[in-house]
Amino acid sequence: MPRADDSTMRTDKLFFELFRHQPDLIVRLLPELPEGGKGYTFQSPVLKEREHRLDGVLEPPTGQPDLPVVILEVQMHSDPDFLLRLYAESARWLQQRLGSRGRRAGRRDRSEGLVAGQDWQVVVICPSRRLRFGTVWPVEEFVQRRVRWLELEECSDPALQRQLSWQALQLLVQPPDEAPTRVGRLWKQARLEPEPQRGQLSELILLLIPFIMTQSSVEELRTMLGLTIEEARESAAVREWMDQGRQEGRQEGLQEGRQEGETSVLLRLLERRCRVVPETVRQAIRALPQDQVLELADAVLDIQGLEDLQAWLREQRG
Repeated sequence: MPRADDSTMRTDKLFFELFRHQPDLIVRLLPELPEGGKGYTFQSPVLKEREHRLDGVLEPPTGQPDLPVVILEVQMHSDPDFLLRLYAESARWLQQRLGSRGRRAGRRDRSEGLVAGQDWQVVVICPSRRLRFGTVWPVEEFVQRRVRWLELEECSDPALQRQLSWQALQLLVQPPDEAPTRVGRLWKQARLEPEPQRGQLSELILLLIPFIMTQSSVEELRTMLGLTIEEARESAAVREWMDQGRQEGRQEGLQEGRQEGETSVLLRLLERRCRVVPETVRQAIRALPQDQVLELADAVLDIQGLEDLQAWLREQRG
């Protein structure tokens, strides 16, 4: 089972990619925003001093102060410090954008993020508020006034439930064995939508799929969805799958190359200690996992001959 922090990193990366590709997705997820509001831009700012990074800030287009600036946070696991951290990081963001230090530095450009009187709010995407996010009372006013919760497992907003974009995000909390069926059904619904909704929904689903169906290859997913080669090449999400796959393949190749090199050096050392190392013993050593190769390297000076080496191998087999 993956560790919670590994899963959190993967989820943060997913939502970074989702909103980087489709910042106006926030308009579809927040029905209370003015109808027709769009043009948001997305960034993931680093908060200075302790280098805390917000999951994202979505800024509306210049000249539309009726649209709020949205601080985005994704929290998929219990964390008893979450609410305090959310409060602190939101305040730090405001301080850096609006405080006197920022004004003295002359930061008056569009990235300042807020104009006089413009609203701002925090959107938290999570499976459920039943997760342990910490005591509310120290920050109760902030939570009630500023925080909007989008609960993937317990959404009660009928308007949001009808959104295909929201149904796509809910795939993240569905049982893994149901993923292929749900993805296939949602994909068919998306393909029936008129443009530009069809293209946006299709790309959203494609961005989600590698996080939902982690064991499937790009070719298997392309076949399952009925994507032509041309459609796959035109999709930014599919290109990113392929780039990631090539990068992971290179990393695996480098790791395998390093281990093979270490094993070759070790075999040469053992030949000096044992004079002759039979091929069956060589194969057994090449089959050792990395940690046992390192253990054998530590033990090589204690090995006085072939019998010692064979005894060491038998001991590892248990």
